[in-house]
Amino acid sequence: VVVDWAMRYGNPSIKERIAALAAQGCGRLLVVPLYPQYSAATSATVCDEAFRVLAGMRAQPILRVTPPYYDDPDYIEALAVSINGHLATLPFQPEIIVASFHGMPKAYVDKGDPYQAHCIATTNALRKRLGLDASRLLLTFQ
Repeated sequence: VVVDWAMRYGNPSIKERIAALAAQGCGRLLVVPLYPQYSAATSATVCDEAFRVLAGMRAQPILRVTPPYYDDPDYIEALAVSINGHLATLPFQPEIIVASFHGMPKAYVDKGDPYQAHCIATTNALRKRLGLDASRLLLTFQ
């Protein structure tokens, strides 16, 4: 299994890395957008670019894309471990923990973008895992 990485807006580019993987003989690619919560503005742009690159290739590798993992137990556990690790270094117990996600225009939500719902689900799963209610683990958008 060959593992590689690319950046949507930077280098190495998705085009560059797909070409390199194809040159190595990789016939099946799995794209993992590193955005746990799906949005047309994030995860979808990764898919759009990967498929745009494939459209320009005669010999195309098979391409699969992982689904959003906003509520995956392993992702929630990783968040909980990270938070608990940081809390353990504090000389005090915080009264409130703030989960802050990037905001997005309301029009996106109105058009059906699930990002906000995914953020809410992530926070609810994290609350459950940490044993905190909504008054102790706040959900915000910046």
